[in-house]
Amino acid sequence: MKKSCTIISANGEKTFTDLQIDKINKKFDAVFIKNLSPLNDDEFIKLTENSEFIAVTRRASKDINENILSKLKKLKGIAAYSTGYEWIDTDYCRSNGIEFKYLKKYSTDTVAEHTLGMLLSISRRIHLSNDKSRNMTERGVSLRGFELRNKKIGILGFGEIGKRFSEIIIPITENIRFHDIRPEAGSKRKHKIKSVGFDELLSWADVMVILADKKRGEKPIIGYEEMKKMKPGAVIINSARASLVDNDAVIRGITEKKISGYAVDDKIDIFNDPEIEHGRILQTHHTGWYSDEAIRKGTDEWVKNILSFN
Repeated sequence: MKKSCTIISANGEKTFTDLQIDKINKKFDAVFIKNLSPLNDDEFIKLTENSEFIAVTRRASKDINENILSKLKKLKGIAAYSTGYEWIDTDYCRSNGIEFKYLKKYSTDTVAEHTLGMLLSISRRIHLSNDKSRNMTERGVSLRGFELRNKKIGILGFGEIGKRFSEIIIPITENIRFHDIRPEAGSKRKHKIKSVGFDELLSWADVMVILADKKRGEKPIIGYEEMKKMKPGAVIINSARASLVDNDAVIRGITEKKISGYAVDDKIDIFNDPEIEHGRILQTHHTGWYSDEAIRKGTDEWVKNILSFN
């Protein structure tokens, strides 16, 4: 008898090729659900309560918590379409024998390249120049940017994406250092980039690039106190999770000129804050992972993870 599997994605069955659907259906009694907006706990439970395995994107739920998981009595495994997985209570899964799988490298190149794009945009105020061309800025707002050549680039989080970003940026500037809480981070890097302590990286960098993992329940790692330790006028590029940086601290940091700009791959509430000069904040609406290549690689890896459940 086939085991049950519920797969929730933005396009339902259209997410997959015919061959992928055929493989999934041969192994599981599969239900494909199209879903574009986050489900609340009750909605998510209702769709998945009879499933032994579930495969989900982050669109389905922003927080698969203990309240949800404790009510899925048949659940044996979860396959997440994401690399970051702080939105799933993996501690509960581990303690209750629920197997968990995620995507490890599907968007490494895409996110690293997007990070460079964010950095170039904020350094040369490309996003603001676009707004100026469309008469969307106030008179007097400057379009003047700065060169990246010889700037000191600090990378906070040196996993696969951090390493790849360093490879991309090193032809522009070789002044790169990184910090990572894992002792082994950077051991297989192609270029000799110095590992330094967190506080040293804060005080050294002209540009702080955040590519760290987000831990479930973790407080922001960059707040006002950290901004005070940074060079006056430094820039922060956050291609990881928006919640790794304190938004209130960003407002204060920019208005007090502790930092001169902030780019984040998300949509945050402070964009239209009247205290922030137009162009000081760049948002990219969580599209860093969103490329043709990453979607193809991610879906292939997701299907492999689904099919590996026993």
